[in-house]
Amino acid sequence: MAPTKQGYALSQGDGKAIWFLGALATIKASSEQTHSAFALQEVEEMGEPAKALTLPLPQPPDLAKLQALTSKYGIELVGPAPQSEQA
Repeated sequence: MAPTKQGYALSQGDGKAIWFLGALATIKASSEQTHSAFALQEVEEMGEPAKALTLPLPQPPDLAKLQALTSKYGIELVGPAPQSEQA
């Protein structure tokens, strides 16, 4: 979709699907489409393209990548790091 100053609408299921920390995110408006007024760029950089709209196998987040991106965008992480449940 080319950049536009006019609004547009996407239907349910339309947009770029990305798995982000185990959750499906759908990019409805990119920075290119909104002339950098709005974007979910951090999700795109941390996530990976969804090959299917089915839940992938669980895996731990890439904490080094997450820390690098939070630093890049001036975001402060608070709280404990994500941990897997102990059986």
